[in-house]
Formats: sequence, structure tokens, C-alpha cells
Amino acid sequence: TKEVIGILPIPDDVRISSGMASYHSALSQKQKHWFVARMQNTQKAVLPVHTPAEQLLYQHFMETKAAFSPKSGEPQWRDAVVIWNQFADGTTDEIYYKLVEQLKVYHEKWKALSNVRTQLSRTAETRRPLTRQIHDSSRSSIVPPTPTNILQPHQAKSGFISSSIIVSTPQADGNRYFPGTGTLNLTRLVSNANNGPRLDTSHTPPLAFPVIPPNPSSLSEGPQKGDLVSSPWEQEITNRAQQRMDFRKKKMQDQVARKGRKKRTCRKCGKPDCKGSRAVSDCHNSCQDCGNVSCRGRNTHRPTLPC
Repeated sequence: TKEVIGILPIPDDVRISSGMASYHSALSQKQKHWFVARMQNTQKAVLPVHTPAEQLLYQHFMETKAAFSPKSGEPQWRDAVVIWNQFADGTTDEIYYKLVEQLKVYHEKWKALSNVRTQLSRTAETRRPLTRQIHDSSRSSIVPPTPTNILQPHQAKSGFISSSIIVSTPQADGNRYFPGTGTLNLTRLVSNANNGPRLDTSHTPPLAFPVIPPNPSSLSEGPQKGDLVSSPWEQEITNRAQQRMDFRKKKMQDQVARKGRKKRTCRKCGKPDCKGSRAVSDCHNSCQDCGNVSCRGRNTHRPTLPC
């Protein structure tokens, strides 16, 4: 096989007209990219302009060689490529062979960069005051200093409640749920055998909000194992919250129940218990519209229209 893994050999007529020497293993294996040169059958590899040395050499030829920079018209590429390749034969590995097409491609890039340099040179005086203002060293004096240590987020390391059991008192509950009334005796219960637990408000001034007595059953049960000790007010609030959650849950269930899916029927005979409700081919009844047994029934995308 003569496969060359994508590296095409340079034809002999192109190689000779471009001033390239053929490949010799004794001379070419001591340089960079010798494998590419062997596949191309040239003494040096044929590569685009890519090294800094080649860019400087191109700039030098544009200033000194008439073939690269004639007085009028485009460069004389056939003469220019011969000059380049002859210079590459006697230099280091940083200069490689070139084709005419590779020099033309880099010439367009060189002209664009040359135009940029020319424009920067023309506007240098205009840009100089702005450059001085941007790079003014006094601007850095107002910059806040950089912290020497890495900032750490604040962490609370003390002041935590050590006990896991919270005991509620009537005064604390009143101040917690009704701010400003913590000194009022709101929850002093007076047990009565006939009337059950009630609030003793004989020494309590009238309040601007209704006072709801706690549930007697919640008082008699007492705290369960593993529960926190809570006041009657906390139990009453918990009961009311549970009632609201139950009401919302029941309301959502009623809404879902009202949106029940309509029972599926056969599109051919219209009967709900027909096997054609799964596939119309299983229906052996007559059509509900035309009366034919061989009819396929109504269109499922337009069930209100006849067959």
C-alpha cells in the first residue's frame, strides 16, 4: 500500500519550480518534522508561516527584496517562493519550505497587521493624553487595601440553649404570642368540678382580642413521651393549625373527585362495555351512525362528528 495518512507528497514539477531539494535520509532525519518531510519528499517540511523567525524573515524580505514588494502590483510569487526556499536550505529548523499558496495566505494577514500598525501610529498623539489618564499611578492610591488574611464568615460559638426540654410558663406564653401582655395573668386556670377549667380574669383588665380557653382533653392527657412540654396556648394553636390543614386537604380531594374522567366507549358502536373501546378491530357490532358492521366508526380526533 502507498497510503500517506493525509500527508500528500509534493509533485516533482512543483518541488523543482519552487526551489526545494528532495528528501535524503542522511541529512533530513536530524531536523524537526523529518517525518513530514519524508512523506512530502522534500529536504525540509512544507509548512505555513507560523514561527516568529519566519514572521521576521517575511518582514525583512518585504523591505529588501523586489520580488516581495515591487513598485507596483502584486508580489512576484514564483520568484519570491524560490528566494524563500533557498534561504531556508542554509538556516536552522525555525525556517521551513513554503508553497506559493502559503505565502499568499500570509501576505493577506501581513497587510491587515500592517494597516493596524499604521493606524495606531497616526493616532498616537491623539491617544496619548487618554493613555496617561488611564495609566495614572495616582489612581491606585484611593483603592482600598487588600486584606492580608482570608475573611471568614461569622459563626456563633456560644449562647446556645443547653437543655432539649423547653418548659413554658403562662407569663412567657403571654409575652410570646401577645407582645406587651406578658405581665397579665392570662392563663391562670381555676379548676371547677362542675364547669371544668376556665380563665380567672378577676384581676385581668379587658383585652382587645378574644381569649380562647385551652382544650380540656389536651390538659388531662399531659405531655407524651418524647414530646416537648408545651402550654395550653401552644396546644390550642397546634390544634387550629391542624384543623386548617385538614380542611385544605379535604377541599383538594373534593376538587379531584369532581374532575373524574369520562368512561371510555367504543368509537364504532358507542357502547361502554364493548371490546372495541380498546381497539376498533375487536368490535363486531354495527356502527352507531351508518349501521354497517364493516365501518371503522368515528374519528377519534373528532368524536362529535358522524362516521
